Amino acid sequence: LFVGMDAGMPAGLSSLVLQIQAVFTALFAFLLLGERPARIRLVGMAVALAGIGVAAVDEGASGPLGAFALVIAAAACWGVSNVLTRRAAPADALNFMVWVSTVPVLPLLALSLLR
Repeated sequence: LFVGMDAGMPAGLSSLVLQIQAVFTALFAFLLLGERPARIRLVGMAVALAGIGVAAVDEGASGPLGAFALVIAAAACWGVSNVLTRRAAPADALNFMVWVSTVPVLPLLALSLLR
């Protein structure tokens, strides 16, 4: 997400586009967990994808499309993360979230220092 923003994606639009993670979560849950979304959810996802399509066309005309693609990739990664967390089914969800939020700090700090 931050690499996409650094590449020129505006923060407000990034925030909006990142919410497509809900569509990715549903898609990955279908593919990996066999969950089937109801028709109304499919309609909602189609509307969301149409909105993202409008944003993509606008961004493609006025900004770097590669930055837009990086934010979409971040949303896909968030969707995968949601499904993996669901599959892990931790007994103590809070403890689990603390650890999965703590562990990446050092490698991400190292990566940020490379820049």
